[in-house]
Amino acid sequence: MEKYKIKSITDAMTGLLNKGAYIEKEAELTGKLIKAREDGEDSISFAIMSLDLNYLKKVNDNLGHEDGDRFIQTAAHILKDAIADQEMYECKHKMKAERT
Repeated sequence: MEKYKIKSITDAMTGLLNKGAYIEKEAELTGKLIKAREDGEDSISFAIMSLDLNYLKKVNDNLGHEDGDRFIQTAAHILKDAIADQEMYECKHKMKAERT
């Protein structure tokens, strides 16, 4: 059963933990923050980093989606190497520009 759990929270293309895993971790951290506050602790340490791959659309449009996938996989590999012992999650969001 553990094998299926791991597959369900891992992005197949990048090997990063997916949005479902992120949501689980967010709930866990929220619980830890609440408990720490209730126990009178001043803080717990964690960091969240968010990033976007620039020019992915151009890569897909000009070189094809296979190269776009390799672009994403390469970025994920670089991040995994740079942040070796930390949990990393892939959450795909589409941002819409607000018009004023």
